[in-house]
Amino acid sequence: MAQLDLKSSTDRRASSSRLISICLGVGATLTSLFITVIAGAERGSTPAEKCVWVATGVVILLAAHLLPALSKGAGIAVKCTVLPIWLGALLATGYTHATFFLNAQGKVGEQRAIAVAQTSAGASLPNVPVTRSRTQIATDVAGTRRSLALLDARRCTADCGAATARRTALTARLEALKIEDGEAVRAERASDARAAAMERHRMAQDEARQDPFVAKLASAVRLGADQVSLVVAIVLGWLVDAVAVISWASVARSQRQEEAREYSQGRTLDAVPHRSVELPPRPEVIVRAAANEPLLSGPGTAIAGLAVDELTEAAGVSAIDEWRGEAAVDLADLAEAIRAGQTKATLPAIRAFLGCADGAAMALRRRLAEEHPDLFRPNARAG
Repeated sequence: MAQLDLKSSTDRRASSSRLISICLGVGATLTSLFITVIAGAERGSTPAEKCVWVATGVVILLAAHLLPALSKGAGIAVKCTVLPIWLGALLATGYTHATFFLNAQGKVGEQRAIAVAQTSAGASLPNVPVTRSRTQIATDVAGTRRSLALLDARRCTADCGAATARRTALTARLEALKIEDGEAVRAERASDARAAAMERHRMAQDEARQDPFVAKLASAVRLGADQVSLVVAIVLGWLVDAVAVISWASVARSQRQEEAREYSQGRTLDAVPHRSVELPPRPEVIVRAAANEPLLSGPGTAIAGLAVDELTEAAGVSAIDEWRGEAAVDLADLAEAIRAGQTKATLPAIRAFLGCADGAAMALRRRLAEEHPDLFRPNARAG
């Protein structure tokens, strides 16, 4: 009974593990199929080209996921032929998955960059008025100062009022040029601030285009963000493929183990010897009646028949119990002989030791494995 409970619990664990493997395999393969379809549709320009890309990716994907499971249990020649095909399919599938992840990351990055641009547009700086350059203003200032200096150098002999008016005009022009130069300085500062704001805006857009995790990882490993993005995309793609490959291989392995167990159980049942129990003949009960007594034909006859049936069944049960006792004695003697080193737990050794047939030796060996598993350990056989 304990062995039956252990076997049922083992079967339940095996079935649950197989169900989990099937769920993981189906989920990983469907995910890879969706990725392959989207990536193939983005490559072609016409519907026919997209269909060809999708079909090619699906075939390569199924080969990468199922070839290890399909070739399980095959010969070494088949496995050597399948191995390069599987490696090529795995590389091609990784390329397809990496393309999908990079394209998806690029599209999301563009959306984030557009959102950053819209946010920064409302807080943009006002336009800077166009003014003359400070070089031109400095040239005019120099000319005005020269004219004023020449006017001061002349002596006023006849028309002093005109000279005074000209001096006043040159002085006013010089003040106006100073004010214009101040405006030009403020315009240059505003232009520099606007350029700095635009540079910060551009840098914010570039940062938004990159994945935050990838950006931090790139800064940590001191590599370019594009290189890190490529590595992450390839690793993600191959991780999904690895889950699918291992899951389907586990499903195929459990299926083969179940078939092998059923086959071995069938062989064992066929090999168990069927010993016929010869029942002793029924004793004939002769009831003789006296001459002066009537022959009983009622309950007495039924009681005699019932007694004969009980005697026959008891004889049969005793014969069956005797055969079971002999088998138990043979099994116990065989176990003690193996422990003592007189024989081994192999079919030829058991057959030679007990002088039985192949079927009986196989049945005894199976019972030894169930009731005395320690005999099949290397240390037990060596001792």
